[in-house]
Amino acid sequence: MGDRLEIGIIHGSRWGAGLKCCSYLKEKFSSLGHDVKVTSVSETDPKTYTLPDILIISTPVYMSFSRMKVRRAAKAIAARGGGRAFAVLQTGGTEKIQRDRISLIMERQGWKRTAPTIKVLVSEKEKGELRPGWEEKISEFVDSVLSSKGK
Repeated sequence: MGDRLEIGIIHGSRWGAGLKCCSYLKEKFSSLGHDVKVTSVSETDPKTYTLPDILIISTPVYMSFSRMKVRRAAKAIAARGGGRAFAVLQTGGTEKIQRDRISLIMERQGWKRTAPTIKVLVSEKEKGELRPGWEEKISEFVDSVLSSKGK
């Protein structure tokens, strides 16, 4: 394995599905020897957030839009660290990647996408529950993020 990376994960989970995904991401990256910090967007000051080697932004998507708090935090963080790496994870009820405004915000400030945006599906019956197959999707996402960093 390559160098140890600092990976920051910011989530805007409302019902727990995003937090569950982020906790699993942390477990996967940590098992590979990377330092990982998971933070809620509500507990993050974007102006003083310590910029990691890779920033993963997790946002729920409702009616085609990512959560406003997450977009605002992404915009403030992006303005501070052009040239760094990022990836986006969406949670929502449909497979389609919805208006990936987070990536647009980050790329406009010079951040480099390390993996395609993924969408983890949530249950339509129970808020906060993830549909089967989410762990495999997260594992593939981890591989994608790290392969583009050469780690």
